[in-house]
Amino acid sequence: MQFNLQRLPQRNPLVWGYRRNWCKPRSDPEHYLRLTLNEVTSAFVLTAWMVVVVLIGYYLKVYDPRLDPFRKEGTQKATKYPNSIDFAVHEILQSLPWPKHDSKYISARSSRLGTVLNACVLMFADVQIFTSLAILISAYTSVGCDIVAYHWQYMIYLAWLASVTHLASLSFLRNHLANNPAKRTWRLVAMCIIQVMLSVAVGLSMTFDGDPWLDSQGGRPAICYFKERIDTTSIAFQSAIKFIILIVWGLAIRIAKTFEGLEGGLRRIASLLEEMVNLDRRLYLDSTGRRLGSTPRAWRQLFVSFWIGYLSVISIQLSLFTSLLAEVYWLFFTIIWITTRLVKLRVPSNQDDSKWTFGQVLPIILLIAPLALAIEAFYSSPKAHEPINDLQEIPGSNSDIRELYHIHSPAYRGTFFLAVLSYIEIAVYFVLDQAETQGIATPLFQILTSIFVLQPTLQASWSICNLWLDKMTWSILSVFALEAWAEKKHISKRMAFLVRSIFLLGLSLSCLILKPLPLSRLDWAIAGTTVSTKIPDPEGNLTSHSTFHQWISSRTLDSDAGFMYPQPNDLTLEKGSMVNPDTGIDTAYEELWHDATPTAVPGEPAVRALVLQTEDEKNGVRGSVVRLGCYAQGLIRVGEHISLERWEWKDGWKRTIRMGDAELPIQKILGEEALREGDTVDVGGREWKVIEESGKDASKL
Repeated sequence: MQFNLQRLPQRNPLVWGYRRNWCKPRSDPEHYLRLTLNEVTSAFVLTAWMVVVVLIGYYLKVYDPRLDPFRKEGTQKATKYPNSIDFAVHEILQSLPWPKHDSKYISARSSRLGTVLNACVLMFADVQIFTSLAILISAYTSVGCDIVAYHWQYMIYLAWLASVTHLASLSFLRNHLANNPAKRTWRLVAMCIIQVMLSVAVGLSMTFDGDPWLDSQGGRPAICYFKERIDTTSIAFQSAIKFIILIVWGLAIRIAKTFEGLEGGLRRIASLLEEMVNLDRRLYLDSTGRRLGSTPRAWRQLFVSFWIGYLSVISIQLSLFTSLLAEVYWLFFTIIWITTRLVKLRVPSNQDDSKWTFGQVLPIILLIAPLALAIEAFYSSPKAHEPINDLQEIPGSNSDIRELYHIHSPAYRGTFFLAVLSYIEIAVYFVLDQAETQGIATPLFQILTSIFVLQPTLQASWSICNLWLDKMTWSILSVFALEAWAEKKHISKRMAFLVRSIFLLGLSLSCLILKPLPLSRLDWAIAGTTVSTKIPDPEGNLTSHSTFHQWISSRTLDSDAGFMYPQPNDLTLEKGSMVNPDTGIDTAYEELWHDATPTAVPGEPAVRALVLQTEDEKNGVRGSVVRLGCYAQGLIRVGEHISLERWEWKDGWKRTIRMGDAELPIQKILGEEALREGDTVDVGGREWKVIEESGKDASKL
C-alpha cells in the first residue's frame, strides 16, 4: 500500500504533514518541529534549585516560629499557637554556631533578611508561574505532528517542577501574601489553572506504557498515543493516577496553609490535643501512685496510658503536617525526584537536542538577571547589627501563648523522630525508581499500612513506655499479670505481692539512676539574694532579721522574711509568717537551717565560688547557677516549666538531684578555672553570664 505525500500550503516550510502515515516514527528530524531541551531544562532546573537554596536559607537564618505567620508586616507579634515541631527545631538550630541568632539584634536581623529573602522568593516564584504556563500552552498548541511522546512526557516533568517550587514558595510567603490579598488571589488562580492543565496532560499520557517512545528520534507524535485505548492495569495508568493525586493534594495543602482560618484551625487543634495529653499525663501520673486495688482498675489505667500515647501521636503528626520544616523537606525531596526523572528521561533521548547553540546558551545567561537582583537586594539592605527603628512590636502575654515545655521530654523527642522516619519512607518510595515502587496498587497499600498502622503503633509505644517509666508504673502490668495468674492457679496473693515487690524494687533503683525525679516530688525551689539587719523581734529582743528577695521561684515571686535564732550544732531557727500555698492564708512557720562550712575541692587552692545567671524577660526565662566549694546547684524557669540540678563532690563530681528537662551549665563549669567575671557560657542555645567569681588560682590564668 502506498500513500502520496502532500505539502501543506501556507505553513512553515520546515513542517510537513501526512494524510495517513503521520503516526509512524520519524527518521528525519526535519520532518517535525524539534524541541531543543538543553536551555529549557537548565533554565527550569537551575531556577528551581535557586528557590530551594533560598527557602532553606530562610528557614535556617530568618524564620522564627514564635512569630505569627499572618501578622502585620513590619511587626513582631507573637503567635498564640506556635508550632511545636518548628519550635523544637529552632531551639536545636540556636545551639549551632552558624544558624544561631544574636538575641540582642534578632528583630533587626530577621527583618532585614526576611525582607530580602521575601523579595527573592517572590521573584523566583513568579518566574516559575510564567515559565510553567508558557511550556504548557506551547505543548498544547503543538499537539498534532509537532510534538512527540517523549517531549510531552518531558514537558510534564518541567511543568510539575515549576509548579512544585511555586507552591512551596506560597507557604513561605504567607505573611507577605496575607497582607496583600490581591497578590495572593491572582497567584492562586494562576496556580489552579496550571494544576488543571498539568493534570489533563498527565491524564493524556496514561497510554505511554513501556519505553518504545524513547528511541533515538523521540517516538511517534503524542497524539497517536492519546487515541489508543487506556489499559487500566498498566503501570502507566497507575502512575498517572498517582501523579494526579499528588498534584491535587499538593495544591489543596498549600491553599490551606495560605489562609489563616485553615492554618490557624489546624494549629489550634494540635494545641488542644497537646494540652489534653499534658493534662491527662499529669492526672495519670498522680493517680498511679495510689493503690490500684483490683484488676479492673489496672485495666482502666492501662487503657488511659494507651489513650495518652495515641493522642500524643496525633498531635505530633498534626504539628508536623503544619510545620514549615515539612514544607522544606517535601520541596527538597520532590525536586530531587523530578531532577532524577529528568536525567533518566534525557539520557536515551534524541542526542541532537544536546548540542549547545547560541539560542540554547541565551536562557542560561538570562538567569543572571534574578541573581543580580538578589545580590543587589542583599547589599542595599541595612548592614548586620544595624538597628531598625520602624518596627512596631506587639508584645504577647506569656499567659496567652501556649507553653511548649513538653518538647524537651524524651517521649516527645522520640515520637517526633519516629514520625520523621515515616516521612523519609514516603520520600524513598518516590525517589528510588525501582520495580516495586512503580504503579499505585501494591506499593500504595504497603506504604499506607506502614504510615497509618505500623508507624503510629511504634510511635505510640514509645510514648507509652516513657509514660510508664516516668512514674514507674510497670506495677499496672505486674498487678494485672500476677493477680490474674494467682486467680487462675490459686496461688496466694501474698506470694504474688512478694514477687511484685521485688520486681518494683529493682525497677525503682534503675529508674532512680537513669531517670530524673518527677516534678511532683518538688515542694519549693527558689533563687535570689538575702539582706539581713538587726531589729527587735516580737518579744523586743534585738535579733537578726533576714529578707530573701526571690528572683526565681517555683511558686510566686514574693519576699520571704523571718527572724534568725542561732542554735547548737551550727543550726539556725527561722521564725516568720507567710501565705500557705495550700490554704491561701498567712500562717506562722518555723524552719531549721544548717549552716555548713564551705570546703575546697581536693587539688584546688581555695574555696571556688561562681555565680552565673541567664535572663530573657520576653520569653519568661530566668536561671541561676551557684557553685560553692564542693557543692553546685542551679535553677531555671522557662515560663511555667521548672528545671533544677544539684551536684556534689564525692571522689569526683556526681549529680545527686535532677528535675525537669532544661539544660543547665553546671557540668560545663565544674573544674573550669579560666572563667572570669563577665564571661559567658553557652549551653543549649542559651547564654549564661558569670556575675560573681572568686577562689581561683591566679597562676593558672
